[in-house]
Amino acid sequence: MRYVLLAVAYMVLSFIVGLGFLFPNRPVSGFEFFLVAAMIIPVIALFDFIGQKIIDNKTFVSLPQTMRVVVGIAVLGVFLMTIDFSIGILGLEVEPW
Repeated sequence: MRYVLLAVAYMVLSFIVGLGFLFPNRPVSGFEFFLVAAMIIPVIALFDFIGQKIIDNKTFVSLPQTMRVVVGIAVLGVFLMTIDFSIGILGLEVEPW
């Protein structure tokens, strides 16, 4: 049951991230909304795993606060570039709301 809830949470989160990334435009068809969400689910799961490994790392905990912020911003930047690459692969046709 825990994994079902995790999959549902990833799906909802990927749907929101996909819409936020495409804003102020939207995909033309309804199917493409779900295609974007399905494409982003593995990216969110991967970065959830990476984030937990970084946070649990003893080296990360011992870093000064400024370095932890820099590492967090770097991981966030890589996450956004990965999302951009994933959505770019799809080649979606978008239109304004």
